[in-house]
Amino acid sequence: MPRLFSMSPGFSRDGESASRIIGHRSDPEANFWVFHSNKRDKLMVAQTDVVFACSILFEMNPEIVSYGPAPAQSPDVELEMKDFRPDVVVRYADGRQELICCRREPGSSKKAMSKRLPVGVRLITGRDIVERRIELDNCLFLSASITAVLDYTSPAARFAILDRFGPGTQGTIRQILGIPGIDPALLRGAMAALIAEGTLVTDLTMLLTLDTVVANITGSGASTYKRPQRTSASGMAPEASNPPAGGNGKAEASEDATASFGTGTSRRTLIPPEYRFAQWPAPDEVSLPEKARKKYREKKAGIDAYRKGMSFEDIKHDYGMSENEIYRVVKRCVTPAGPGSIHGYFAVLPYYRIAEPRDGGAGCRSKSEEKGGDAEDKNPGGPWAWTRLLKSVVGLEAFLEDIVLDHPPSDAGKRLDVDECWKKMKDFLATKGVGAKDYPLTNADYGRDALRKHIETIRNRHAQRYIGIYYGETSAKRARQIGGTPARIICPVRPGSFLQLDYYRIDKATKIARRNPAGELFEETLPRWYVALLVDSLHWSVLSRHPTLEINPSAASAIETLDRYVHPEQYRLENDPHGDDRLFFEQFGLTGNCFCVLAVDNAKCNLTDNFIRAGIYTFGCAVNFGPTYNWVTRAVCERAIGDISRRVNDMNDGESAVELNTFILDLARACNQHNSDRTERLCQTSPSTAFRNALNDVSKGLVAAPLAREAVADSKYLDHYFDAAVRGNLKKGVMPHCNTLGRRYSNDELKGHPELIQPGGSNVTNLTGRIKRWDLRDAQGAVNNTPIGKLEPDRQRGIKISVSDWTFFYRVGGNLKTRERLDRVDSVPEREAADRRSRSATSKKPGKASAPALQEERQLRRETYHGRREVVENSAADDDGKSKEPAEPAKPVRAVELQEQQGRNIWEGGADRFGLNVIRGGRRFG
Repeated sequence: MPRLFSMSPGFSRDGESASRIIGHRSDPEANFWVFHSNKRDKLMVAQTDVVFACSILFEMNPEIVSYGPAPAQSPDVELEMKDFRPDVVVRYADGRQELICCRREPGSSKKAMSKRLPVGVRLITGRDIVERRIELDNCLFLSASITAVLDYTSPAARFAILDRFGPGTQGTIRQILGIPGIDPALLRGAMAALIAEGTLVTDLTMLLTLDTVVANITGSGASTYKRPQRTSASGMAPEASNPPAGGNGKAEASEDATASFGTGTSRRTLIPPEYRFAQWPAPDEVSLPEKARKKYREKKAGIDAYRKGMSFEDIKHDYGMSENEIYRVVKRCVTPAGPGSIHGYFAVLPYYRIAEPRDGGAGCRSKSEEKGGDAEDKNPGGPWAWTRLLKSVVGLEAFLEDIVLDHPPSDAGKRLDVDECWKKMKDFLATKGVGAKDYPLTNADYGRDALRKHIETIRNRHAQRYIGIYYGETSAKRARQIGGTPARIICPVRPGSFLQLDYYRIDKATKIARRNPAGELFEETLPRWYVALLVDSLHWSVLSRHPTLEINPSAASAIETLDRYVHPEQYRLENDPHGDDRLFFEQFGLTGNCFCVLAVDNAKCNLTDNFIRAGIYTFGCAVNFGPTYNWVTRAVCERAIGDISRRVNDMNDGESAVELNTFILDLARACNQHNSDRTERLCQTSPSTAFRNALNDVSKGLVAAPLAREAVADSKYLDHYFDAAVRGNLKKGVMPHCNTLGRRYSNDELKGHPELIQPGGSNVTNLTGRIKRWDLRDAQGAVNNTPIGKLEPDRQRGIKISVSDWTFFYRVGGNLKTRERLDRVDSVPEREAADRRSRSATSKKPGKASAPALQEERQLRRETYHGRREVVENSAADDDGKSKEPAEPAKPVRAVELQEQQGRNIWEGGADRFGLNVIRGGRRFG
């Protein structure tokens, strides 16, 4: 299964759904990143943190032209690659391609895994990403800056930066963002685009600040500030593009390589001609320990001296390497690592293993071999014996995983019997032809210790499943909450850059009261409901909140929470004299600040394409559907509204109701109190104080990153969208309009196109509109993707009401309306009158008879046709006449039926022998 997907870009409500790919909704380990790729102009979905981090690093590398999912391989190649299938293919500007294998954990050692990698595949692990976290944060910031202004980018910002900093000149980010007359957000996006394409250069390994130096390296005067040497995403230099075997090598070698390693007269016999002037593969020196780095540099310098043509005496005098040592190391370096490649300088590293695992150890001989025994008596073990066994016996590894993990989670846990697992493994090996003279049964313990170590590997690889099976559900839950979970690879560096959207559930039934614009109080009892909170992942400050008043949160509530983050003044309460409703960023004048990552869980309200695309193309961020146990703990949300929940419980006594505006003020006070209280997580500093200090400290990075002014004025992606059919009737004087949210919207442009009117009963929608969530009066429409301007409602033009408020009043008011109508028809005469006035009573066609009447008539006809009624009437007549003559014995009912119903079918009154319950006779009832 590929780990990188691409879809159509932009806010398209008819395109591919980003949530369709995220199919592992119930998988607690699912981890997806949805982001916009500016290099490919696609909406991308990356699975796992390592794949996403590599993609972001590729975005800001000017040497990379494009990247994408690795191409599919043949079944034989797939089987050979096994656990090292490449995930990403990278295409460089010079025509090279590189396959990247992304893994979170390299296992016991990255060096050991590198030896098992297929030829031409490079391994990138989570450790590499953690080591480059500053560079990753800078790339995230620059990529988000480009995405946030995609719809507002103008050439003016780009030209202003290039005019300010000509070729060969340099300046600071403060000078770029301070260019007058242009929106700073547009300048920030243009600067990031110039860095991504290589026109501007800066040091991305250091945290970007206002004082960071940026240089323009284009033109002849750019030699004073050169582009830093870039490495591949793994922190290593790209693979050497070696000339083909049989060529002279020098024709395709670069001039730098020729100048570095001599001319054709200084040929060395140890180095093949095709690798003479090639760029040898080399590790990243930064990733090496200090001691290993020193030894590596000494030996590498000696090898370079040999390649340049120095004599062995000079090399020994300058670098301390003897002639035999040079022969040994150079032979290791030129050892083939696959078709068209060599090990290069990697062979200089200590403990670097070149030879592939062989059948049996080269240096360990069995006693039977020393005594001259037969080949069958030799020990088939040795290094990599267990690894070779897993590769040679098809299905063994999957079988062992099933033995250990193919059990349902238990409440109290159970004991793992290793002996029982060994017996099952022995029986399985017997079916595959592995006998008593084969490994692992030739070991002294018959392979029990090797099996035990493999079970430990399975336990570490699937820790949560293992704990749930063998230690119980309680231990598994505790492990997910307080420990035993993998550490986060991508962590925030700057405050306000990583946000988390979460919901707090109020389980107790609550009666909510709210007054409509007319002054009437509406009440609704909710069995449970949610409060949405937007939290900063670094300083734990609450940035936005929204009481959803929904039993299950919807995507509209999630988008409105983000809209309140951008436009808090539009949701301001009228009864807030002290300004308690002011949010966190609003207190610093940074409403609508750009951020890089929005973390959400896999709830249904978040798995909607509208919410995902709205967050990406409004803020430029990446939406992360990550495991909840890797989040910042939910205690921050519980503490923020814990005070509110206690207030609700105290006020809800079963008779009184909680007034919604008062609840919103209490929620705002609780959030502000949380932001201003000192906490141990920040070394006894409050989140607001920590953010203020970071805002004033230049070394903390670019904390203030406001959205574009046009985006704040018209955040179209956060609006309420609707599709409607144009209605109207020119004969009756009804002009073209569309119906939504209880209003008719129209304007002069729409009225001038009567051909758009859809016939009655047609559900074809030909108009798309959007309404500001805080005001139903602010609406715009488009027909066939052509804007038609602002739409005006036909009613309540002087009342400001939000979409969520209208939904609340419509739902509660509709229930009250139905209840009052039922109360009016409570009495029997009024109900009968209502029935007579109903559609069925006044229609020309006779109404359907009621169920009791049908049942009574059906029973009467049964008695008549079965003879029971005649028997009962004759008996009654005899009793009335008081006849003393002996009565003739009545025939049995069955005999009466057979006598009277002979020759009749069921439709003519015959016996219903099969229980069909058919109303017989020619007359129709109902």
